[in-house]
Amino acid sequence: MPETSEDHEPERVPRAPSQSDAASIRDARGGARTPALHSTEVPGGWTWSGVVRRGLALRLTDPTGSGTVALTALRAADTSERYCMGDTLKQQFTSRLSTGHALYSDMGRILLSIVADDVGGHDPFGGLGDDRLLTARHGAAPYQDLRNARWRSGREALETELAKHGLGRRDLGDVVNLFSVVDVAEDGTTALRAGHSHPGASVVLRAELDVLVALYAGPHPHEDVAAWAPHPVGLAIEPIAPAGPDDVVRLLRPENARGLAASELATLLGPVAA
Repeated sequence: MPETSEDHEPERVPRAPSQSDAASIRDARGGARTPALHSTEVPGGWTWSGVVRRGLALRLTDPTGSGTVALTALRAADTSERYCMGDTLKQQFTSRLSTGHALYSDMGRILLSIVADDVGGHDPFGGLGDDRLLTARHGAAPYQDLRNARWRSGREALETELAKHGLGRRDLGDVVNLFSVVDVAEDGTTALRAGHSHPGASVVLRAELDVLVALYAGPHPHEDVAAWAPHPVGLAIEPIAPAGPDDVVRLLRPENARGLAASELATLLGPVAA
């Protein structure tokens, strides 16, 4: 019987390549392939978390072309600082995230930057499904009856994953739904865009600080399907150079240049003592 998310310990990202890990990934500029420091596949309906340190990038891949990954991020040195959807969209004058966009914290620093994206945009405001939504959609899912086949909502799953790091319900803030896009009609109604991703699609997020990342490989809350059939996601960690003067994120908006400078200063000075 496969282990459940509750039994699955948070993975620690190594600082150097393992000789046993022969996986490799292409760098964010499309250059020569470099060894991945770590790679795994997160099964559909499961979660993953780890500290992605500055100087590393997180590559996520949609192997089926039908996946969604809900991702949240917190500053590892001070988890009261976390990803803020409102500041992210306001600072960059956008309603979806793609290459050149950054994920801002609620302190005006950039936590993660999207440096490569062959999906064509990601949903920042669809949020997370909860147990009430999935009960209405799929019926009750008691563990005693269904075991590992039971559904788990994104909210429940990410709260459980954050608990592995000593965090609680109040620490789960905004998420980005990667590989999905929600369209907004003129009357304000929203709908998940069908067929947005494609098999093998990937997105690369560069860590601008040491960042605690937690993600859930499960259905988008707008994905109203009768059967519970979540899709897996490929995950790899690769080394990456810091943002240079001609970096795509730095040049996208003046606000991004200031956000990167704030992250660089925070790296230099460290967190404020309590």
